[in-house]
Amino acid sequence: MMDFMASGLLAEWVHIVVIMFLASTIYAQMLLLRLPPSAECMGQLLRATRFNVSAMLLTATSGFARLYRSPRGMDWYLHSGYFHASLALFAVAALWTLLSMKRVSQWRDTFNAGGLPDAAQWARTGRTANAQPLLLVIIVLLMTLMSHAS
Repeated sequence: MMDFMASGLLAEWVHIVVIMFLASTIYAQMLLLRLPPSAECMGQLLRATRFNVSAMLLTATSGFARLYRSPRGMDWYLHSGYFHASLALFAVAALWTLLSMKRVSQWRDTFNAGGLPDAAQWARTGRTANAQPLLLVIIVLLMTLMSHAS
C-alpha cells in the first residue's frame, strides 16, 4: 500500500511541477508578443511555442498518470464535476494553443523567407495569448476545489 501511495504522491508532484512549466511557457509567449515583431523576438517565440506544446503534452500525460495512480481511485475522479470541468477547460486551452501555434507556424514560413509577421496580427495574437493564463488559473482553482471535495 505504501508503494501505491508513494507513486500517487509522485504523480501529483510531477503534475504540479509540469503545470508550473506550462505557466512559464505561456508567460514567455505573452511577454514576447507584447514586444514589436523582430527577428530576435520571432526566434524566441518559435522556441517558446515549441516548449508550450511540450508542456501541454506533459501536463496531459502527468494528469492521466495522476488519475491512474491516485489513492482515491479513478472512479472518484470520474464522478467529480470539478474534474470534468477542468478537463473541458484544458481542452479549450489546448485548442487555443493550437490556434496560436498555427499562426506562429505561418509566421515561421514568412520569417524563413526573410519577412516578419504583420504587426496587427502580432498584436491580435498577443491579446488572445492573454486568455491562456486565465484559463490556467481557473483550471488550478477547479483542481483545488476537486481535491477538497468529498
